[in-house]
Amino acid sequence: MSTSKVGSYGTWSSTITGDLVVTESLTLGEPRVDGDSIFWTEGRPSEGGRTVVVARSADGASDRQVQIQTAG
Repeated sequence: MSTSKVGSYGTWSSTITGDLVVTESLTLGEPRVDGDSIFWTEGRPSEGGRTVVVARSADGASDRQVQIQTAG
């Protein structure tokens, strides 16, 4: 049986860190519809902050990443 211990606000330890929360979070943005497909961007902190364009067709096919290259 564990015993409870009361601590002041913010003094208790946790295995959940801010870095863990941010690293595992996706950001979604820029939704667009083109015909029967929807496109959106996903920010991926776990991939070095990379942003990808993802698409899904009306038939519910799996999400696919769209490769975008910037003009250089």
